Amino acid sequence: MWHLTENSFPNIPEQIGVYRLYAVQTNGGRISIQRFAGVDNSGTLYIGQTTKQNLKKRIYNLLATIRQNGKTTNHSGALKYKTNNIIRTTLAEHLLYFDFEVCENPLDREKELLKDYADKFGEYPPLNK
Repeated sequence: MWHLTENSFPNIPEQIGVYRLYAVQTNGGRISIQRFAGVDNSGTLYIGQTTKQNLKKRIYNLLATIRQNGKTTNHSGALKYKTNNIIRTTLAEHLLYFDFEVCENPLDREKELLKDYADKFGEYPPLNK
């Protein structure tokens, strides 16, 4: 997992794949999120994929949209995070981290990850539609 900052971009490949966004406590522990059918102890906020852009570009769009003073609005999950005060304040003090997985069919892999999440918690991560 990498902290979502501009310093993490050298670690991201210019390939397609899936990525996940997490809420992490400032001390490094994951934030537990109450979901419909249980508690998500991983702190997963969003699961996404990229096929038209590479992972580096898409995760950059995620960061650019989340910035409070930024003008970019082209990442729907990040825009939801940025504009929904309830989500940000419910998480209390936190940092945003991400991970990614390079794969040949990101759309299918994203569907699989979202299905697994919904099967476990009864709903999608809070920033997914």
